[in-house]
Amino acid sequence: MSAAPGHPKQARSEGSPVTDAVLRAENVVAGYARDLPIVHGVSLDVRAGEILVVLGPNGAGKSTLVKSLAGVVPKFGGRVMLAGQDITTTPAHRLAAAGVGFVPQNANVFTSLTVHENLRVGGYLLKAELKQRLDEAYARFPDLAARRAHAGHALSGGQRQMLAMARALMTAPRLLLLDEPSAGLSPLMVSEVFRQVRQIADSGIAVLMVEQNVKAGLRIADRGLILVTGRVAHEGPARALQDDPVVGELYLGRHTQHAPASGIEEGAA
Repeated sequence: MSAAPGHPKQARSEGSPVTDAVLRAENVVAGYARDLPIVHGVSLDVRAGEILVVLGPNGAGKSTLVKSLAGVVPKFGGRVMLAGQDITTTPAHRLAAAGVGFVPQNANVFTSLTVHENLRVGGYLLKAELKQRLDEAYARFPDLAARRAHAGHALSGGQRQMLAMARALMTAPRLLLLDEPSAGLSPLMVSEVFRQVRQIADSGIAVLMVEQNVKAGLRIADRGLILVTGRVAHEGPARALQDDPVVGELYLGRHTQHAPASGIEEGAA
């Protein structure tokens, strides 16, 4: 799958200041125990309309990083800013009102509720805008509109992923955090889900996406960041990461007969 036609890649020279970042994380340290952090001093930024894809070997700390930014894993150091507002200590249940949408990898829909009920739950903060946001969700995801009365457990994996994204978008977030949206999906559904992710970013929302599907993730992303043992090992424009033979060999699983075992393979879901 390729990026949306006509979409301009937003290259940024390394080391240049980012004054228009929707999300800025500075030296974030996070994990499940203070004396055993998993994420070690990670800094990153994401701008409006941009996709930053976070890649790396299994166990690199990718999911821990995105969960810490979503407020569900403790942060032990650093700072997180959302459009200039410090949200480092903002609890997870208040981040939606602050403008953050989060789609976890697992258990991301209520399987006993219908599609429509799931979306209403996602819009629990809304009052007058609820109907408009529901209409927008169904317009963006017509497959869900056709199944609005279906229970979550009756949906395919790809349909559940789209429902989870639609629910996260109900509050019109400025930032969308995605934890491995392609996990367990067929190639056809990966293409559809990633098409939607690109369209979400093109609507002006900043997207940070953790992904194991290296090829597809880099194709729709503007920039990539590679984590190894909880630290930033490499970052840059997505196209440059795709074409860099050293990065491909060391971190993205190319020429694996010559490279150190990385635990990640091109196109692994």
